[in-house]
Formats: sequence, C-alpha cells, structure tokens
Amino acid sequence: MAGKCWRDRPGLGAAAYGAAGATAYGRVASGQHTPRQAASGAMIGIGFGAASLGIGTDRAEISFGLRF
Repeated sequence: MAGKCWRDRPGLGAAAYGAAGATAYGRVASGQHTPRQAASGAMIGIGFGAASLGIGTDRAEISFGLRF
C-alpha cells in the first residue's frame, strides 16, 4: 500500500510500514494486544486499503497528489 502511494519515494513507504510494525510490536509488548490481534489488525488494514484504493488498477490518482 505505502509503496504504491509514494512510488517515487520508496523510503517513505518503508517508513510507513516500519511505523505500523513498531506500533503493533509496542501494543503486544505492553500487553494491550495479543500477537494474533496485531496480525489480524494488519490484515484488516491491508484488506481495507486494497479495497478502497483499487489495488490492481493502473495509476488511479486522487486530488492531493498521491499516485496509487
């Protein structure tokens, strides 16, 4: 997902995935969630993102300049 948003700046996509992973790890480490809950949340997020952004389409664009 993040890689499609910032195709011309792959470091931003990697940072977005890193931040999401660090958040999930922090929630599991602090006891707020189980690993299964964190993995489920990741899958739900990826699924909704793919559905709403039209993954598989060729370069849909939105008005504030991000290309998908």
